[in-house]
Amino acid sequence: MNKIPVGATIAHAYRFAFGKFPALLGIAWLPFAILIAGSLLVARQSILLSAAMAGRNFSGMGSTLLILLPFYIVTLVLTLMQFAGMTEEALGTRKGSRFFYFNLGRPLWRLAGTFVLFLLVAIGMIIGAVVGVAAISFLGGLAGTVGRGIAVAVGTIAIYLGLIYAWVRASFLLSPVAIAEDRIGLGRAWSLGKGNFWRVFLILLAILVPVTVIDILFMFGFVWDGMPPAAPAGATPAQLQAAQAAAQAWNAAMTARMTHYWFITYPFFLIFTLLFFGLIVGAQAFAYRALIPDHEDAAEAFS
Repeated sequence: MNKIPVGATIAHAYRFAFGKFPALLGIAWLPFAILIAGSLLVARQSILLSAAMAGRNFSGMGSTLLILLPFYIVTLVLTLMQFAGMTEEALGTRKGSRFFYFNLGRPLWRLAGTFVLFLLVAIGMIIGAVVGVAAISFLGGLAGTVGRGIAVAVGTIAIYLGLIYAWVRASFLLSPVAIAEDRIGLGRAWSLGKGNFWRVFLILLAILVPVTVIDILFMFGFVWDGMPPAAPAGATPAQLQAAQAAAQAWNAAMTARMTHYWFITYPFFLIFTLLFFGLIVGAQAFAYRALIPDHEDAAEAFS
């Protein structure tokens, strides 16, 4: 059983994200520019949807979703395109121009199919977890109120830990398997991750915590500043209307602020995306090369 080298994988992830930044920029800038243009076109609908959600005006969501849903689908496709291109770069299989990337070919759809399959499995696991908690609650009730409380607490913790284990093990190597092996290999990714859960968990902590903290600080300090609270449960019509008006005003102010300071917000989101994706695909590709038999010496494979 091969093991993922934790320290070497983390080091390579940061080396790839920062050292390959120009190449990552070449992959991301065109899809990112399309997404920015699209977000500006649907900005008004986004404001209306957020206001309707804050005010729990579900009837008002339908018309905006008809416009926003195609944009969300395009956003997903372009995001996966960037991820596929960066994975190819990390695996050393990328072809074409170094200055831009726009590939709607097999790598994109293999990766999309992989994520859709993983999502369906994850939803099935969540449903199973809910059923499991309900069953534990029922069986624990046979031992009385205290027994039910203990059974539900212990069972819920065990189920959630199981979900985390399954998601981490199954998801970490999905992208390199899909790109390098030309298949939707959920089972293959699961098999490669055997015996490496804690190693993968430590790697993810080391590469995701720093960028997540930076993103949260920026979002709360600049983008989410002054966000109004949602309407309370059991709110009166007047409270719902007030919450909707406050959310709409805040969304308009946030959109105006982001547009006015585009020279700050858009470069930040682009740089953040490049580093976030770069860290992930760099770690995944290095770990994959370390695990497959033909590339047990990952350091040599990436030299």
